[in-house]
Amino acid sequence: MTTQRTAFFTQLEMQFAQRVRSDAQKSAWQRFCALGLPQKSEESYRYLSLQSLYAASFAFPQANAHGKKEDILPHCQGALLVFINGFFVETWSDLSLLPPDSFTWEMGSHDVENEKDPMAALCAALCCESRRFVVHKDPGVPIHILHVMQGKEPTFVPLRFEIDVRSGVSVQCIFSSHGLGESHSHCSLATVICSLEENAKMQLIEDRTHWKEGISFDQYRFTLKKKSALRCKHLSYGGVLARREILVQLLGEESVLEWLGCDRLKGRAQMHSHVHVAHKAPCASSMQRFKGVLWDQAQLSFEGKITVARGAQKTDAYQRSDSLLLSPQAVAKTKPNLAIYADDVKASHGTTIAKVDPLQIFYFQSRGVSSAQAEELIAQGFCRDVVVEGKNAIS
Repeated sequence: MTTQRTAFFTQLEMQFAQRVRSDAQKSAWQRFCALGLPQKSEESYRYLSLQSLYAASFAFPQANAHGKKEDILPHCQGALLVFINGFFVETWSDLSLLPPDSFTWEMGSHDVENEKDPMAALCAALCCESRRFVVHKDPGVPIHILHVMQGKEPTFVPLRFEIDVRSGVSVQCIFSSHGLGESHSHCSLATVICSLEENAKMQLIEDRTHWKEGISFDQYRFTLKKKSALRCKHLSYGGVLARREILVQLLGEESVLEWLGCDRLKGRAQMHSHVHVAHKAPCASSMQRFKGVLWDQAQLSFEGKITVARGAQKTDAYQRSDSLLLSPQAVAKTKPNLAIYADDVKASHGTTIAKVDPLQIFYFQSRGVSSAQAEELIAQGFCRDVVVEGKNAIS
C-alpha cells in the first residue's frame, strides 16, 4: 500500500471509530477491509485517477442544518425527503401531500456480505443510519429525495437509502445532490437500493447537475420481480472524480428495464460508469442508452455488461454507449460486453466515440453563430433522443 493510500486508510479508520453504532456497521467494515481500497489495477477502477481521492482530507460530517430551507427546490414541498450529510432531517422534509397509508418508514439494512465493490461496503460501514422507504400505495405525486452536503471544510458524506415498491404500485422518484456552505469539495458515498415487487412500476430520475465540485462514488442496486418495470434517466455534469456503479437484476418473468443517461462534462470533469444488467428470468427485456458530451480536458469511461443466465430464454437485451468529443484534449473510453448462457435470446451492444466535423461548426459560423454556441447546439442535438425519451412516464 502506498504512503497516500495508507494515510487515507488511517483517516477512514478514525472516521469509522467516530461513527460506529451497530454490529452491522462492524460487519460492513470487515467486508470493506477484506476487499481493500480500490486500485487502478482492478478492472472496474482502471480509468479512475484515485490519487485525487487518496491525497484528500475530509472532516467528520455533522447533521446540523444551516442556511434556509427555502433555498432548496421549494417547489418540491409536500413530497420531499431531505438528507443532510447522510442524516435524515425530518424538519426539512415534507410528505404532507402523500396519503398517510401510502408509505411507511423503516430502518434500513447494512448487509454487504456478498458485496464486491469496496466503496459500497465502505458506505455501509460509515453510514450511521440507513433508512428504508416502503411504498404501499400510489403516492399520486413525484417524491423528491434530496442529498445535501454542507460544511466549512471538505466532508466525507455516506448515504444509504432503500426504496421498496410493493406489488402493483407505481411511483416516481427524483434523486438529486446539492452542495451548500463554504465548501463544496465533499466526498459523497451514496448507495441507493431499490426493490420492485410483482407488477410494481418505478420511474427514477437522477439529477446530478447541481453539484460538480467534489468527489462521488454512487452505487445503485435494483431487483425486479415478475412483470415489474423500472425506467430511469440520469443527467450529470460529473465531478473532480466521479464514479457511478449500476447493478440491475431482472429476477422475474416479463420484467422490464429502460435506462437513459446523459453526461455533459466540461473543464476537467470526470464521469466513470460501471453498469451490469443481469437477466435471471425468461421473457424479460432491458434497453440501455448512454450518451456523453465532453469539452476541454474532460474524461469519461463506460464499462457495460449484460449477463443472460441459463434458463433466461426469450430475453431481449440492448446496450449502447455514444460519446461526442468537442475538444482534442477530451478523452472517452468504452468497453461493452455480453455474457450469454441461454440459446434463445436477442442481445446486442454497441459503442461509438466521435469528434465534431469542422464543417458543421463552419456552417453555423457562416450564419452568425459563434463556435461556442454551435458546439452547444450540436451537443443538444446529440443528446436529444435520450433526454426527450427519458421524459416519458411509465405507461
